[in-house]
Order: sequence, then C-alpha cells, then structure tokens
Amino acid sequence: MLTRTSEYQKRELEDHIAVAAFIFNEAGELFVMRHLKWGFWSIPVGKGEEGETAEEALRREMKEELGFSTYDVKVVYEQPSRYDRSGTSIFVQLVGFEVSNIKEDFKNMEPGSHQGLGFLPISEIVKKEALSDQLMLYLDLKGIKHGQTPEGVML
Repeated sequence: MLTRTSEYQKRELEDHIAVAAFIFNEAGELFVMRHLKWGFWSIPVGKGEEGETAEEALRREMKEELGFSTYDVKVVYEQPSRYDRSGTSIFVQLVGFEVSNIKEDFKNMEPGSHQGLGFLPISEIVKKEALSDQLMLYLDLKGIKHGQTPEGVML
C-alpha cells in the first residue's frame, strides 16, 4: 500500500504547469524512477515556475534532475486537470514530452528525491504498485492497461 511520507508544500497547493519527460532507450524501454516523497514510480517530472513555458520548465527540470541539457523534445499531450489537495482545489496543466537524441550522459542529480533510476520495459512498469499521474496518462493515451495510484497522491 502506498503511504505519503510528507505533507504538501505551499507551492504544491498553487495552480501550475506540470511537465513530464518520456525517455526511451533503443530497446524501447522507458526511463523511470521511484519518487521517495510520494512513494510512486514516475518518469522525470517537475513544476513550471512563474513565467516559464512548458518547454522551458522541462529543460530546467532535466538539467536539475538528470544533469543534461542537449536533446530534442516533442509534445505528446497537453491536458488540463484539477486535483484536490488537502481541501484545496488546484488547477494543473499537464504537459508530456517525448525526449530524444540526448547528447550527454545523465545521472541522478537528486538522490534524496529519487531512487531506482533506470530503463524498464513497459510490461514491467505496469506491474508496479503505484504509478504517477503523468505516467498513467501516457499509458492511457497509448492504450496500455496499468495499476492505479491512490487518489490525492499526484504531482
């Protein structure tokens, strides 16, 4: 069972853009990691800062989380969403990107936030106990069945 290990921070209770990076290797495996704060499996994700476009937020997050900055991106979805967090209704614009042609090695730049980083086949990812909202959205768009993340534990 998934258990939250932390309460929401003030910034997590504000409307925002949430970006996600879908990175596949040559074998078609997806890059995933275990998010320590919320306990679910996720792709690299992050929140846009005031005045950033979704692509600017993605590029900043990839540098902060994985240490790379040279690559190509393609938007695969944009979806408005609303979450209830601690009794507050939050509007989140979800934007997913496929990331390709990475020109640099990447590594875990935030070991206190993420563990278990690596490429896994989709068939293994869908068996994980808990998946992030953006990862489930992507799988839904591709028509791939998966487990569910408990309500209220979203990016």
